[in-house]
Amino acid sequence: MFFPKELAGNLARHLDVEEALKHSTINHHVPGMHYLCLQRRENLTIKLYVFDHNLEHDANGFVVNPHDHRYRFHSFVLKGSMSNIKFFESDELAPSYQWDAMAWDADAKKMDRSHRTNIRTSSIDRYEEGAGYFLDTHELHTIRVHEVGTALLLFQYTDVVVDRPGRLFVPYDEKPECLPTSPMSEEAAELLLRQAGLR
Repeated sequence: MFFPKELAGNLARHLDVEEALKHSTINHHVPGMHYLCLQRRENLTIKLYVFDHNLEHDANGFVVNPHDHRYRFHSFVLKGSMSNIKFFESDELAPSYQWDAMAWDADAKKMDRSHRTNIRTSSIDRYEEGAGYFLDTHELHTIRVHEVGTALLLFQYTDVVVDRPGRLFVPYDEKPECLPTSPMSEEAAELLLRQAGLR
């Protein structure tokens, strides 16, 4: 049986803080979502996410807009609870359901509109402490966080999609935001570890 909290605790005890801070950020994607890198290797990156206040990016309660990933990953709840929401693209283009698919240009550090589409919810699965899920590269998703202080442990595997950028879906004619992140201090890293119950 796999115990994600025990593994996270072991990684936290042996954490090279100086190295971890090179890859860790405060307000990762959105304010209140913080990312501490517990391990970074060629084939596997292990991430700790802590949500320090109620995050509802939009009226649906999504933390971030629906998106896909260039890599596969497993995510586990260390503390609190969350939901993973999956979507599928539809041909229906009724105005009230139109979304713009955005492609991330890493070189220019900006979003480019790819195409107009519609996305529909295919599943909503809630996870409590100790539970988790796997997401593949072709799947569109976002998350909801149900409790302040929720902490997630994410296992990011090697990129397998190399012929296209990742995609972000934003409501039709809404301007996508790329909010600036902030470097993480050693004090902030220790606080996140305590909030996640790993200290």
